[in-house]
Amino acid sequence: MAHIDFPTPYRVSRYKFDKERFERVALPELERAKRRSGLIIIDEIGKMELFSERFRSEIRDLFASDKTIIATIPISPIPFISHLTKTPETKVIEITLSNRDRILEDLIKSIKSLL
Repeated sequence: MAHIDFPTPYRVSRYKFDKERFERVALPELERAKRRSGLIIIDEIGKMELFSERFRSEIRDLFASDKTIIATIPISPIPFISHLTKTPETKVIEITLSNRDRILEDLIKSIKSLL
């Protein structure tokens, strides 16, 4: 979805983002996940993905739903993402060198407590 040589105006650093290709792949998958699952994993909600207003709309809807969502986000603040993470239902976990080996176990416990 990103490459240094794509002919597109959407760019993050030296990489150019093919928004249309991204939407053709990501949006149907998000829609399918909403219909089929109570747990949705998204890798990632980042600067490139947010070029797509349709993706942002789907993400807003997901975060407003009763779905459990695990998503990777950038550490640098992005207003759209900051808005999502400031709700009382959202738990942000920073992965560090000291916790990366136990993060999976912690996530599993957190998810089980919600089910």
